[in-house]
Amino acid sequence: MESVGVDIEPSQVEQSLDQNPDGDYRVAKDGKVPVDDHTADLTLSCIVLLESPSFHQLKESVAELARITKPGGKVIVVTNTEESYQNNWASFECDFPENQYLQSGGQVKVLVKGAEAVFYDYYWNDEDYRKAFKEADLNLLTHSKPLADGSEPFEWVTEMEKPNWSIYVLEKAK
Repeated sequence: MESVGVDIEPSQVEQSLDQNPDGDYRVAKDGKVPVDDHTADLTLSCIVLLESPSFHQLKESVAELARITKPGGKVIVVTNTEESYQNNWASFECDFPENQYLQSGGQVKVLVKGAEAVFYDYYWNDEDYRKAFKEADLNLLTHSKPLADGSEPFEWVTEMEKPNWSIYVLEKAK
């Protein structure tokens, strides 16, 4: 397997195939990634786990990442930080009163600038992520919360002072 793109939304998979007909794109159903057990050397979960409405669902999603990853393989998880939901950003507004007192597992409001689309994520704290990783036999290698450095061709709002993204690099137990 070279690489596989997976999404829960069939139209996203169709759009990916339209842009790259030779790509391998698949639709995930019922929380299951359509990839065989222990076949991925590297698994990337980007802005997915924050859609888990319960800790049980968060653990199931993390376990699914572990299931498809080979022993000794790496898993990269990109998700939001606590600061994400209490500040405004170049692309998002999140500084809403209902986001002021975050609790792990709580729903948070996000506005996409330009599209003026409002959607809701679930905030999970670092402790809960680490607990879910440990239960899935994923060992934490590094955890970073990068900041923009100002060299990017964007006009940043908060990105240079506060981290919007939390990046976990994990290794599946051998």
